Amino acid sequence: MCQPPLLETTILLNHQQQQRRIIHTRNFSRIPIYILAVLGGCILLFIGRGLLDNNVYDNRRSSIAFGDDMNSGHKKRKSLHPNQPIISLNSELSTAPVGCEATVLLLRHCDKPVVDGDPQDDCDEDVEDVEDGHCSYLGFERSQHLATIFGERWPMPYKLYAMTIERKNNHKNFRQVETLEPLALESGLEINSNYTSHESKKLANDIFHDLRDGSLCGRLVVVSWKHSRMNELALDLGWGKAPYKYKGSMYDQIWQIKFVYKPQTFLDNKNNNNNPQKGEVPDDDKQDYTADLTPTTSVPITLEPTLAPPATPQTTFNLTPDDSKRNLKKKKPEENPPVEGWMVYGSVTYQNFDPLGYSYMSGDYPDGGKKTGGGWLKKNSLN
Repeated sequence: MCQPPLLETTILLNHQQQQRRIIHTRNFSRIPIYILAVLGGCILLFIGRGLLDNNVYDNRRSSIAFGDDMNSGHKKRKSLHPNQPIISLNSELSTAPVGCEATVLLLRHCDKPVVDGDPQDDCDEDVEDVEDGHCSYLGFERSQHLATIFGERWPMPYKLYAMTIERKNNHKNFRQVETLEPLALESGLEINSNYTSHESKKLANDIFHDLRDGSLCGRLVVVSWKHSRMNELALDLGWGKAPYKYKGSMYDQIWQIKFVYKPQTFLDNKNNNNNPQKGEVPDDDKQDYTADLTPTTSVPITLEPTLAPPATPQTTFNLTPDDSKRNLKKKKPEENPPVEGWMVYGSVTYQNFDPLGYSYMSGDYPDGGKKTGGGWLKKNSLN
């Protein structure tokens, strides 16, 4: 029986082993590619979800400022300027004077009691306290401190709003009202607590009504609200660039929303009154000059002839049709000026509440010590 040569058998075996190594190497090299593909897909999914959430939030902000209906949907995202006119406020005629200015303060309720070492959480609107919610010891102290800010740092308010006490499942939450009670006692105002957390648009329309008729000009409105619904209320009031959320661990932050009616027209009128046009004499500098009719000796005056200045040569240009078209293209069409109305300006500030400093000012830390604190405590009207 004839056998293949030894050299050919060795070459064949080496070829087969080489092919197996190549296949094994290819399969092994594909593993990192699969892992990278899976990771890349997860990253794209995460980014896409974030963009979707931001798109919904941007659409919400645009709908508030531009007066769109949320149920109609948004086919195109709209850019929103921080000082964008509020169409919902400007949709009706305003009788307020030009330059009318008013401010709305949005603040969170007082500090909550601590349960099992952690403050009660109300991040979820549907989750309410098992028992009726009241301020903690520190929360009542904050409320008393808040009343001292107005009249010194800020003007006394004109109106006070707080979220309603009645909540779901026959529970009550007094914290929003308790936050404003000391301020109500100092200012002599009543607290309007007729609005639920889902009626922020209704509350905004109530404030808009007072802005249009001019009753809020030069006045302040204070609103104590639920922190998880603070952004929604700010958007309904027209602050398109309001913070995305009010942090759950924060109580000291305050959102200021300032409204000004036709601010540019007001500034133009002020500038025109303070800076008269060229050639115009202010009223204070005008004098009454009378002609002096006393006869005087006439002196003959000889006038010498004057030479006219040489005429300057004028250069003429012959424009071709292409040049005229080119010049026309350079001229930009005049844009229609935007319709001016109520403008909104938002900012974030803080109460700067110092518990120790306020307790010391209230007499809780005298030189010889004191058995009990709470020198700041005053009688509340709500039992």
